Formats: sequence, structure tokens, C-alpha cells
Amino acid sequence: MLTDYMFNVETYTWVPWKSLVPCYVHDTSVPFTRILVPTVETVKLNWIMKEHLKLRAPLLVVGETGTSKTATIESTMHSLDQDTTSLLFLNFSSRTTAKDARCMINANVEKRAKGVYGPIPGKTLIVFIDDMNMPKEDDYGTQQPIALLRVIIGRGGMYQQGSDLSWRSLKDMTYLAAIGPAGGGRQNLDPRFVSLFTVYHALPPSDDSAFTIFGSVLLGHLSNGFTRKLLSCVDQFTQLSLRVYKQIREELLPTPLKFHYTFNLRELSRLLQGLLQSSSERFKGPKKFLRLWRHECLRVFRDRVIDEADVSAVNVSYTI
Repeated sequence: MLTDYMFNVETYTWVPWKSLVPCYVHDTSVPFTRILVPTVETVKLNWIMKEHLKLRAPLLVVGETGTSKTATIESTMHSLDQDTTSLLFLNFSSRTTAKDARCMINANVEKRAKGVYGPIPGKTLIVFIDDMNMPKEDDYGTQQPIALLRVIIGRGGMYQQGSDLSWRSLKDMTYLAAIGPAGGGRQNLDPRFVSLFTVYHALPPSDDSAFTIFGSVLLGHLSNGFTRKLLSCVDQFTQLSLRVYKQIREELLPTPLKFHYTFNLRELSRLLQGLLQSSSERFKGPKKFLRLWRHECLRVFRDRVIDEADVSAVNVSYTI
């Protein structure tokens, strides 16, 4: 497909995205929640983000839970030159108000001239708004924080609070945002507001990417003092984990009575996080590690089901 390639403007050739994916290097000092394994999907999003940041064009990333939207955006932002950029992270919730958003933005800009505000001179303020469609609607069907952002992004400023309502122009700022599909507390955004952004759909990792993510992190962990025999089983444990995840996701679908049966890549992440708690002193071979893997499957998947039939389905899924 055309989307599997990027055009190199220097060599005038089409280059496959997968050839641009850097190798993952496991760092035991990095907390699990900060681990990001490069994949084709994250490399694409990283490139698109940097191109938009060069143009100071707002970018909205839409994707299901578990597509690494937030992790990829934050990783890209932290990789930028801190001498020329300032970062502002806003996490919206159902309780976020327009006043909250206004105060957070005002706290990160300073006065440059009468009616003109912005970050420290010589810097660009990059504002990342996570879960932007979470604020609840008021009695008139308006999301007040979104209405404020529409003015800020669309007109380049906002009105000050108080009796004078003078205009405050905001300079040298650009905006990134991430949202999930509407539903489950998330609202549909005003189309006129969305039109201010370039909208990018973050796809879930492919089977190959999921295998790379799980296998790379597990291999990196087991390379620290574990036996060679256990290291040789990394691919098998990865395949087993993906098989269990896909089988449970296909068989245990959400219903009105089982609305919490929503299994996504975060479950696979929790399984991996449990495996990473192992130590080479206690798990010297594949058999003991297999018992740990089975235990983590029970905790992540079986503990969420609520009737015997579903328990049996989960038990069958991880039967080797």
C-alpha cells in the first residue's frame, strides 16, 4: 500500500517505513510506563508530528485505547530541543472547566507587550491536550473548555476575564491533541473546532508490531542474568501471549451486563509488566517462568470475568 512508504525528497525515492524503525534498546532504569518500543506506527506518527511542529500547524490524533497515542506524542515532545521549545501538558477530564484551561495556559506565558503574551522569547510553547473530548457538556450542549480552545487556536488569543474583556493575543504557540472515539464518557467534538486541526488516525499495532513490542521488551528483561534456555523461549512466550489475547478479545465481547469486557492492548501491557517483575534468582528455567506467565494471565484476564462459562473460556485460551 502507498501508506507503507514515505517519499524521500532528498533522493527522490520511495522508502518503506519499516526500514526507518530504529532498534529497541532495553534500559532497566526506565519505568515500565515510560517504555516505548519503536514500530512502523510510532515512526509514522513521530514524523507527522515533527512536520506539523515545523509549520506550527495544530495536529489532532484519534485512536482507540492502547494505540500508544499519548506515549508517542510525549516521547516526541521530550526529544525536542529544550533550548527552543517549552512544553505544556494538559490532561482533560469530565470535570475540566474553561477556567482550568485558561489558568494553565496563562501560567505558562508572559507579557511581551500590551495585549501580547507568549512563552519566553526565543522559544515556542507546544501545548499537548490529552483526552481533549472528555469535558462534559453544559445544559446548552457546549463543552466550555473546547469553546475556549476554539477561540485560542482559531483566532490566536482569548479575551481576558474581568470587566474590560480586553483581547489577549497569544504568540509562538502550537497545539497537539489526542482523543479516543466518542462513547464511555467521551464526547463528540464540534466539527468547526475539529476543522482547525489536521486529523490523524492512529491505527492499532499490526500483529507484527505487537510481536515486536512484546518480544523486544521481554527479551531485554531476560537478557539480564537469565539462562540461555529461557532466552531461547522468548518467541514462544510472545506467541502464546498474543494468541491468548486475541482469542479472549474475540470470544468475550461486551454486553449490557458485561460492559467491562473491553480487552485491548493495555491488557497485554499489564501481562508484560507482571512478567518483568521476575528475577533471575527465582526463575532459572522455562518451567518456572511458564508458571509465572500462567499466573499473570489469570490475574489480567480471568479475574475480570463474572460467570463460570466465561471462566472456562479463559481457561481454555491459555491451555497449551
